[in-house]
Amino acid sequence: MSTSHIFFNTNSSKTFIPEDNAVRLFDTGFSKSMVLKYLSVYAQIEDSDINVPLMRKFFKAAEGGWAILQQNIQGLSLHEVFCTQLEEPVNLVNRLIDTQLRINEKVISDLCPINDKLAFQIKELDFSDEKKEELNELLSEMPRGNTLINGNLGLHNIVTSVDDRAYVLDWSEMTCGVPEAECANTYLLLACGSTEIAEQYLKIYSKRTGASVEAMRKWIPLMGVNQLHIGVMSELHREMILPWLDLYRG
Repeated sequence: MSTSHIFFNTNSSKTFIPEDNAVRLFDTGFSKSMVLKYLSVYAQIEDSDINVPLMRKFFKAAEGGWAILQQNIQGLSLHEVFCTQLEEPVNLVNRLIDTQLRINEKVISDLCPINDKLAFQIKELDFSDEKKEELNELLSEMPRGNTLINGNLGLHNIVTSVDDRAYVLDWSEMTCGVPEAECANTYLLLACGSTEIAEQYLKIYSKRTGASVEAMRKWIPLMGVNQLHIGVMSELHREMILPWLDLYRG
């Protein structure tokens, strides 16, 4: 595999949490140079004003793959806060957007463009050639960008620490592109739990940033492709995502 544009995903690693630290174990298919490239990008994020778990050690694990020891953040995720009804959903949406705006204003070097990642993912889909052609045509119309995209930014991935700072835990899906792509992906993550909150998210984001809701919606079928490649997807999750792959016609 070429290291010029490596994109990791949640299939690439597993995270274990022994006491105060978390261990991320990378799949054995990823060489030392590949993982170091990921860590180089992650270090740039760590050096910014985005709160992320600090890296503490890089080592070869007994299982054969490379691993990193990193800080384990104690606190509640926004999803856990939502489930316990400790805070109004609109407040949680605004807190998510606060974090997203901090992420999407950054330009980080050596990241795979989301457009290139999606082109690869479409090619790998077990869909008809006609459907792939439709998705590729839509992708060809989408703008390219160089801002940081987390790629897995939902309520589950933001934890409020004991000192009330919002931490973004997982960066396995990070790429670069335009913020509207991140918005579409976050919309899908939220919609799998509540379409009402997902719609509220788009409206609040548009009001706060001036971004076009239509531009965000146009990315949804493509980011649905991205969702189909994230992690070990349950059949229920897959069934919820598949309808979103129908092309948006504004």
